[in-house]
Amino acid sequence: MGGRRARWAVEEKSRIVELTLEPGVSVARVAQAEGVNANQVFQWRSGVPGWSAVVHRRVNCIASRGDRS
Repeated sequence: MGGRRARWAVEEKSRIVELTLEPGVSVARVAQAEGVNANQVFQWRSGVPGWSAVVHRRVNCIASRGDRS
């Protein structure tokens, strides 16, 4: 199969990761739309200092609202 590995600029990675941090957004759908494997995006996210804290804050905020949307 072979082929070259894609090289993504830091700015491009950051933009894609930022898209995945929006509430209710599917990482898989963002990855597909951007032409990236979802596993790669998850790896990029794990390399961002504090990303998990951001995600947890957003999840907790959404959960605390309950059904009051």
